[in-house]
Amino acid sequence: MKRLISILIAALMILGVLVSCGEVPTEPASDVSSESEQASAEPSDTETGAPDTESETEPGYQYIPPEDGSFTVCGIDLSEYSMLLYFEANAANGYLNRSILVKDIERNTASCLGYEKKLTVVKNDRFNTTPKSEHEILFGNNFHREGIPELDLKKNCYGVTADGTIYFSAPSHMLYGYLWRLFLEEFFGYDSSAGEKSAGCALTECYRELPELDLAKLEASGYSLVFADEFDGDSLDMDVWDWREPGPRFEPPFFDTTSLDQVVVKDGILTMIAKYREDGEFGPGYYGVFLGLRQYYCRGYFEARIKCSYAEDRSPDYASAFWIEGDDPYHAANSQMGIGPGGTEIDIMENFGPDYHTCCFWASGAKEGDALTNEVYHVIGIGNNYLEEYHTYSLLWDEDAYTVYLDGMVIAHSSFLAGTATVGEQVLLSLLCCSIDETKPETRDVVREMKVDYVRIWQK
Repeated sequence: MKRLISILIAALMILGVLVSCGEVPTEPASDVSSESEQASAEPSDTETGAPDTESETEPGYQYIPPEDGSFTVCGIDLSEYSMLLYFEANAANGYLNRSILVKDIERNTASCLGYEKKLTVVKNDRFNTTPKSEHEILFGNNFHREGIPELDLKKNCYGVTADGTIYFSAPSHMLYGYLWRLFLEEFFGYDSSAGEKSAGCALTECYRELPELDLAKLEASGYSLVFADEFDGDSLDMDVWDWREPGPRFEPPFFDTTSLDQVVVKDGILTMIAKYREDGEFGPGYYGVFLGLRQYYCRGYFEARIKCSYAEDRSPDYASAFWIEGDDPYHAANSQMGIGPGGTEIDIMENFGPDYHTCCFWASGAKEGDALTNEVYHVIGIGNNYLEEYHTYSLLWDEDAYTVYLDGMVIAHSSFLAGTATVGEQVLLSLLCCSIDETKPETRDVVREMKVDYVRIWQK
């Protein structure tokens, strides 16, 4: 497969394929539907079961507003519902993301219904089985009510039970705003871009899942492979890659190397090595690796298969990452809310330990001031060992939104601040010093490795 792709890329280069901004289709909510199973009142500590769904596809749901313009769910007026969000209290920077998420859900709710409904944030036990009110709209993986299926943390799903409970489950709490918009658009006929009030709804029992990324459909829509490095040789191609920001990082003794001794290509794998070096090119210190493609890209589908470096718990000495960055996203005058000449920093994956990584969007020049603004998605506790297994991390970047995937599953979706970047940006791989205590002599013996199977890019 790697050999075939290498030949294809060579042919594209011979033909003079140009890379430019392109439009990538977004992934709609699936039309797959099934009956829900009753959840156990005493669920196990591991949520691995998926709903017992049928694979048959129903005809597309047709939105027909009720003549009286009312909003009902299984015959219950929506005004009687309480909206509850379970938010992980231990998530880093959680307070900031919670504010963004709550505002997003409440704003779209008010626009759709024509009146406000408050979203209550709750902190509860691992599994919550006691209703807070008679009729509920639940955002969170740990709410268990009669009729809610046993939820799979590796799926984005939502639905309505037979008695009218509305529920949403996602691998990252920041996805609930996106799932809520999809729910309102399908069943309420709501256009979130226009912000116009719905004509009403009469909703009954249902179930929906977001589909996984389908690369064949992406290519059928007009996208083709414009870049791939399969690392088939015995050294890194420095005509394709370049060192990014070599030298001191933050404060000594942290450095980014320019040494090919810390970059090994063998058997189709790029290995990036981070370690302490007494003879480093910038002096004694802890050296990480920071690589970037020389060619900049604007929009498209970006994918890498990676095994992250080892990390103790959630405090890595060196952090693995796959990301995209503009020329100067930290400067307000150049970034302009992420859509100006500075673009947006798009962190597709930053690993911070076993079964925990984040993806982020960063830009400056937001409406509230010139301070850096960010939107962080935490992916925690879904059973992936990022440190011992290869996983595929990818990004769809179109004119409307950024969508990030883990092994084909949506883990982030955002039209960050004011749309998406319109300028070419650099694709980056890094294994950088993070939280090393240089006062402890034993840290000098630490060696970390990040392994990359391939990097591929598709564009129209």
